[in-house]
Amino acid sequence: MKYALIDTQTGRCIGISFLNDLVIRDDLILVDGLDVQIGDVYQNGQWTRLDPETPEEPVSYLEQRVEQLETDNAALMMELAGTNIKLTQTEQALADLMLMIATGGV
Repeated sequence: MKYALIDTQTGRCIGISFLNDLVIRDDLILVDGLDVQIGDVYQNGQWTRLDPETPEEPVSYLEQRVEQLETDNAALMMELAGTNIKLTQTEQALADLMLMIATGGV
């Protein structure tokens, strides 16, 4: 079965695959018997071939993926920083409690 791999944000075909089994994914469109090429755009169930004289700004799938991973990584780093702050505060509270116990303050 012939599938078009599309960028789900733009609908642009970024690859063609031939698979043995039926696959149901948002980014894979079954195109058996259709003349779909990389660069064609899928919108509302229809394929459109863009005019080759007016190409869009080419952004590769890998560039988009790297950008998304960098964004995700930045979010994870912020979350980790927040977790480290909470851990530091908890560790300080535990150290204060242990000091109080050791000095007979409880």
